[in-house]
Amino acid sequence: MHNIVQTYRGHCQEVCGLKYFDYGKQLLSRGNDNMIYIWDQSMASPTRWLHQLKNHTAAARALAWCPFQSNLLASGGSEEDQSIKFWNTQSGVFLNSYPSMVKQAELSGHTSRVLNMAQSPDGEMDTL
Repeated sequence: MHNIVQTYRGHCQEVCGLKYFDYGKQLLSRGNDNMIYIWDQSMASPTRWLHQLKNHTAAARALAWCPFQSNLLASGGSEEDQSIKFWNTQSGVFLNSYPSMVKQAELSGHTSRVLNMAQSPDGEMDTL
């Protein structure tokens, strides 16, 4: 038997990903309702979302915090959305084009879509 520690309410469809940031102070949730929520654990009511990010036209499938700017979040849309969006997580504001959205490289070799990617801790190598 498991005990429920906390319940967060915001999404109207399935939650498809969670990600902590800032040593567990903030929690991101992404769902099939095309929404991303930022939950701030240090607030008086941590089960109330801090920001609701809603510019994706389909489910957001990827979330990544910027390693050199702590209030910058990148979100990647699903195959139907086909977009990468940047957000200021302190204000919840969508940033139009950061910095220029010019493709730096194209990774080839996969015969179907790539669902996840990670950067090594030293920033020298990416892993699919």
